[in-house]
Amino acid sequence: ADKRRLILATPIAETSLTIEGVSVVVDSGLMKVPCFSPATGLTSLRTISISKASADQRAGRAGRLAPGICYRLWTMGEHHSKADFLPPEIVGADLAPLLLEVLLWGVTDPGDLTWLDPPRTGQVNQARDLLARLGAVDEEGGLTDIGRQIASLPLHPRLALMLLHGREKGNGPLACRLAALLQNRDPFRGNDGARSIDIEDRLEILRLFEQKGSALVRARGADPSLCQRILREANQYQRLLDVDGGVRNFQESGNLLALAYPDRIARKKPGSSQHLLSSGRGVIIPVGDHLHQADFLVAAHVDGGKKQGRIFLGADLSREEIIEGHGHLLTREDRVEWKNNHVEATSILSLGSLELAREPLPGVDSDRMSQCLLEGIKQRGLDCLGWQKKSRELQARMQCAHVWDPDRW
Repeated sequence: ADKRRLILATPIAETSLTIEGVSVVVDSGLMKVPCFSPATGLTSLRTISISKASADQRAGRAGRLAPGICYRLWTMGEHHSKADFLPPEIVGADLAPLLLEVLLWGVTDPGDLTWLDPPRTGQVNQARDLLARLGAVDEEGGLTDIGRQIASLPLHPRLALMLLHGREKGNGPLACRLAALLQNRDPFRGNDGARSIDIEDRLEILRLFEQKGSALVRARGADPSLCQRILREANQYQRLLDVDGGVRNFQESGNLLALAYPDRIARKKPGSSQHLLSSGRGVIIPVGDHLHQADFLVAAHVDGGKKQGRIFLGADLSREEIIEGHGHLLTREDRVEWKNNHVEATSILSLGSLELAREPLPGVDSDRMSQCLLEGIKQRGLDCLGWQKKSRELQARMQCAHVWDPDRW
C-alpha cells in the first residue's frame, strides 16, 4: 500500500474501466490506430491525435473513487483544434469480412442497406476484389461454395481459406498453427532487428515449447505464455476443422500463406534491395535477413508505409511452387514488340505485377512482325538498324541519288 504504482495504458482505459488507487492521469494526447488503405490492401499503424471525447474519457480515469488530477500534454489552443469525435471504425477498416457477411445474407450491393455510416466505395471494391481473388465470389458477385465455407469459419477470409485448403491437402495442423500465429503478436519479444522475418522460426519455437517447455523458449527470446496461447488457439482450429495430428514439417508454409495472401507474393527486384508484391507495391526486408536474397516469397505481415512497406513475417516460396500450386492466379500474354533495336515475339507468364517466365513465341504471323519492325524504325530512325559499313555506304549513295533525281530514286 505504501508503494507507488505506475500503469501504462492503451486506449482500452478509455472504457468504463476502474482501477483502484488511480489519482493521477498523464495524457499524451496521442494514440496508435490501424489504418487500412484500399489502394495498397495493407494496414499500417499510425499515431494520431485523440479527440475531445477521448480526452474526457481519459481524464475520467483519475478520481473515479476519490479526487484526482489529469495532466494533459498539450495546450488549450491545441485542445480546441481537436475533433469532437474520431471517425467511425468502418471508415478505415478492411471490409472483406463485412462484405462476406453481407453476401451471405443475399445482398450483393452493400449500398442497398441502411447504415449509420455507409462504407466507402473504394473499400468495398477492394474487399470485393480480394474475395474474388480468394475464390469466394463468382463473376456475378455472388458467393461460391468455397465462399460459403469461408463464411462458416470465425476467421478473416484469408485465414479461413488457408485452413480449408490445408485440410484438403493434408496440411491442416500446419495451417491451423499458421493461422493462430498470424492472429497473435510475434512470440519473439522486443523488436530485435537481427531476428529473421521467417515465419518458420516462429513455428520452430512453438515446436520447441511443446517438446522442451518454457525455459529453453525463454532463453531463445520468446514468450512462453504467448506460445501456450498460440498452441491453444491452433488446437481450437483443429477441433473446428475436425483435423487430428501434429505438424510434421514446415515445408508447405509458403504455399499455404500464398493461398491466404495471393496479393502479397513477392519477387526480388533485380539489382535492388526491394521486393515487388504481385499487387505492384514495393516492400523491403532487413538486409541481414536470410530471406533478403530470396527470389520469391510471400509476405504474411506487411506494414503499409508511405513510400514502401516493410515485411515483418514471411516465408520462402519458389517459382515452381507458384506455377504448380497457384495456376489459377496466373495469366499468360503473347507480345510482339520492338525492343533493343529488334522485334521480339515472347510469351510471358505473370502473377499480377510479377513476371514469372518469358519464352520465345513461335509461329507469329509475318505481317504482324513486319508491322512491328516498321513501327520501331519509325520511332528510332534507320540508325537503329545494325547494318555493316558497306550497307551504310549504299544507304548514303541512295540518299544522294534521291536528292539529285527524286523522280527516279
